Parts: sequence; structure tokens; C-alpha cells
Amino acid sequence: MSDKQQFSVFSGTNSQYLTQKICDELGIPMGKMQVTHFSDGEFCVRYEESIRGHNVYLVNSTNPSSENLMELLLKLTFILQLRWNKWVLKRLL
Repeated sequence: MSDKQQFSVFSGTNSQYLTQKICDELGIPMGKMQVTHFSDGEFCVRYEESIRGHNVYLVNSTNPSSENLMELLLKLTFILQLRWNKWVLKRLL
């Protein structure tokens, strides 16, 4: 069970069914994430649990709209910033 706690699986807005099937097969809960859509077409992605120290897997369709791709890029940007900050912090200490 300790190996399964070292990674998290998160779903895109249009990939929740597939992500849930993957998590059921692995025997882990699906990661909690909130995607808020605003009336002007913008949206905000927020992870609702800590992903520090985890290997993070994102299941996100990039088809049919560019909105799915933008959602994936926002999620990846946050994860990369978190990992970069962790790397910089290790180098400074």
C-alpha cells in the first residue's frame, strides 16, 4: 500500500469516467481537483489536496476543443512550478 500512496491520479473535466476506471483498477482514490469556469470563458484550476512529493498523473483529453488543451496546460504549469520550487529549495539548502 505504501507504493500506491506515492502517486496521485487526477482527471480532466471530460475524462472523469476513464480516470475513475483507472483508479478503481489501481485501488486508489481519484485525486481531488476543482476547475472553475467563469462567464467570460476563463477558468481556474485548483488542486484540493497536497501533491508535494507525489508522482502526479493527469488523465485529460485534448479533443475536441482547445479548452481541454488549455486546462491540461494549466495543470501541468502548476505541477512544474511546484517541482521547480522544490528543486531550487534543495539547491539553496
